Amino acid sequence: FYQNNADSLTLLSVDGVQPDEQTVESGEYLLARPLYVYTSNAIIAEKNQVAAFLYYYLSNVNQQIRDIGYFPVSQDALTQAQDAWSEATGLTGGTVETLYPVAGEVQSVGSSTVAPITQQMADEFANTGGQNVTLTVNSIGTDAGIRAFCIDRQGDILDASRAMDAIDIDACAVKGRQPLEFHVANDGIPLVVSSENDFLTGVTTDQLKQIFTTAQNWSDVDPSWPNQPILHFIPSADSGTLDFFVATVFGTTLEEQDPEDLIAMLGANVSSGRLRA
Repeated sequence: FYQNNADSLTLLSVDGVQPDEQTVESGEYLLARPLYVYTSNAIIAEKNQVAAFLYYYLSNVNQQIRDIGYFPVSQDALTQAQDAWSEATGLTGGTVETLYPVAGEVQSVGSSTVAPITQQMADEFANTGGQNVTLTVNSIGTDAGIRAFCIDRQGDILDASRAMDAIDIDACAVKGRQPLEFHVANDGIPLVVSSENDFLTGVTTDQLKQIFTTAQNWSDVDPSWPNQPILHFIPSADSGTLDFFVATVFGTTLEEQDPEDLIAMLGANVSSGRLRA
């Protein structure tokens, strides 16, 4: 979204750090995060088309990811993902052709952040050996996707803008699904204001907490800023992006949070994932 609308937006630094490939890879940028796709060993064993598609995905995503709007993973992370695929399938790059010809359906559910990556890979796979595979990408949010994939046993692939946590994995296990994780991209969540905003180029973590909870006007955060209302434009409650943002800015455990901060967080724009946690 930011890439497509950069002319009308100002990208903010957080604690003096701008998001770019280096600060996201190193984790120096506060809102840097990995992006994932999940499946299961059972799904890969049952459906050759899923195994073939994921091999194509892992082999090509780094070459395409910048154009889609995200950052590539390190070679070590990519190799780890490819090794996980090989272990699950019993195949290598030299023997992957034994999966073909492939046909059938592949359905992904989950993250609206990861959906454009999966859709791009699906479109290209359809022209590269996957002509007889119907790929459907359902962008419903990470938390909703986890519920669909684990609890309702829907979909062959889960797109996730955060790693599955112990609660998610346990929910999958109860339904007989053992998630198999692939790290496919890196993302630096952009914090932006309108380009017409002439006073804000960066924020601190403490200011972020105020902006998204108790502050009503900009001047509530900094008296030198205008006494004008803060208008928020954020993802929905089922969004893994919102979940990750809240967890990163406010902390992941109760012990990390001042009671007043916790009350404010729960009272304003809380994500469903954080509420469960």
